[in-house]
Amino acid sequence: MDDQGTFSRAARILVLLAMFFIVVAGLRLVAPLLTPFLLALFLALLCLPPVQWLQTKRVPGWLSVAIVFGVFFLVASGILSIVADSVTELRGNIGGYIETYDKKVGKLETQIEERFGIDIPERGGLNELLDANKLFGLATAAAGQFGSILGNLVVVMLMLAFLLAELQALPAKLTAMRAEGQEDTGEFNRIVRDVNRYVFLKSVVSLATGGCAAAACAIVGVDFPILWGLLAFLFNFIPNIGSFMAAVPPILIAFLQANLNLGDVGVLAGSYVGINFFFGNVVEPRMMGKSLDLSTLVVFLSMIFWGWVFGAVGMLLSVPITMVLKIACERSPTTRPIAILLGSTPEPKPDPEPETEQQPEPESETTP
Repeated sequence: MDDQGTFSRAARILVLLAMFFIVVAGLRLVAPLLTPFLLALFLALLCLPPVQWLQTKRVPGWLSVAIVFGVFFLVASGILSIVADSVTELRGNIGGYIETYDKKVGKLETQIEERFGIDIPERGGLNELLDANKLFGLATAAAGQFGSILGNLVVVMLMLAFLLAELQALPAKLTAMRAEGQEDTGEFNRIVRDVNRYVFLKSVVSLATGGCAAAACAIVGVDFPILWGLLAFLFNFIPNIGSFMAAVPPILIAFLQANLNLGDVGVLAGSYVGINFFFGNVVEPRMMGKSLDLSTLVVFLSMIFWGWVFGAVGMLLSVPITMVLKIACERSPTTRPIAILLGSTPEPKPDPEPETEQQPEPESETTP
């Protein structure tokens, strides 16, 4: 019997692994279809709190959705317009940046040769890397990708409008689907609450990070500060490495600008380090606390995995997706070990229960 039990357990593990790889392969196959939906769902969770706040002010549901969607559409249109203008101007400045690079590096090489007597070899590799034709081709390819993103955004905005309307009625539909006498499924409310809290707090921190990054670029004098602030806002949703990835383009542009020197580049780099350290290690942990309850290694690996499955959108949504999986695994004794491995503590976080608040009962006993 023991051998049979061991074999059956091993067989179940193999079956689960096979199912996992089949599901991952399917997700990779339908990623072009799922990516707009996941992005729309992320934006819907971001817009859900304002909709609920308007409804508490006795605004009808359809009007709340229309107001929030209209404001979001206007803000997104303005941001996309700024980004499009900045990208177009950036493409036009590539030649000047390459000329500035040649002058700055040539001057630095001359100073090194005169001071230390070192003969520096030709910079053929770097010159080929920064060839104007290649850079123009890269900029054209980036513009083409930007155009495809704009095309997908039309679909995303339509999905966002329908999701905002549907999320209002989803809890009532789940309650109606529940059979009579069946235990209430509170995990859906918990998933929505935890993911919504993460999205809202992360958005606040990312907005502050992007604002400070744009201000630092404007003070130093880097071109396109609003573009780099928006980049810092978006990349801050990518855990662990996103904020540092957002610092590379503005620092490189600062080095390539003719009116900025190495001291300005150092000030900008130091500003980005200070901003990322302050918001990433001081503000964000205090605001979120341990509400995520996800291991740091799991967060990093999930970013890599979901980024491989869904691309940049997967990196953006890696933490919410992992949170949903962890909460779902906590509901079953069979999958609870997986939830423990995903979490940052030895035991999964228990649901808050109102039993501890039942303390005023002894006072009722004293009254006749």
